[in-house]
Amino acid sequence: AVMVGSAVLAAVPPSLFEIDGNAVDDGTTGVDWGSLYSSWPGGPFGSAKGYVFVSDPVAPDSSFFRTGGSKDVNNLNQWEYATVNNPSPDKDNIVNAYAAAYIDPSTTHLLLYFGMDRFANDGDAQVGFWFFQNEVTLNASGNNFIGTHATGDILVQVNFTKGGVITNLSVYEWDPTAPDNLLLISSGSTADVVAALNTVPVTSPWPYVSKYGDINTFPVSDFFEGGIDLTALIGQNICFSTFIAETRSSQSF
Repeated sequence: AVMVGSAVLAAVPPSLFEIDGNAVDDGTTGVDWGSLYSSWPGGPFGSAKGYVFVSDPVAPDSSFFRTGGSKDVNNLNQWEYATVNNPSPDKDNIVNAYAAAYIDPSTTHLLLYFGMDRFANDGDAQVGFWFFQNEVTLNASGNNFIGTHATGDILVQVNFTKGGVITNLSVYEWDPTAPDNLLLISSGSTADVVAALNTVPVTSPWPYVSKYGDINTFPVSDFFEGGIDLTALIGQNICFSTFIAETRSSQSF
């Protein structure tokens, strides 16, 4: 599955954004995705430089990758999508996806936050989050992607096993000189890369229904969120224009 959104993302300290396995502001460490949703579209979201919230308008899935060329290691002109005859397993159905960016006022570092909720959590899966410098869109009159990669585009990839255990958390930079065009810049949870799944059922601040019939409640492991200090990882700030959330059925690119 794939979901696309656009925002001018230019990175609050981690203590001002809650990466805690739920989407509701608890009033202790800062804002959460519930605040983003209530402000979207166009409203203020704390000191965010940009944010985006994307909902899938069609059940069970309105956009998904097709053909063998739609791989993270390939250029965007090889990516294709479809909107009918849905082949995506329930575990790969993205219901909502979101991202936000801040500048840490104490360090001027660019901080990127991202998340998604899925329709189901059964079996192994991979989730990914692309941040593109150039605008990337879906061609409404065809089944291809419109846009081009730029050196420094960022991919965050997370693998789940056994329905929702995080087994791998990696951050890549698009680099045409690297093997498979992707340069690994971080692996595992570190001070600059954090992630969380909900370990218990938690409230959804937006309309949500799971495969199992849960209404406005995320079952265990259906909600994922993370954040990276991009400047600490690559040594510079980059301005992004497009955010893509994706899932794949196996732990691969």
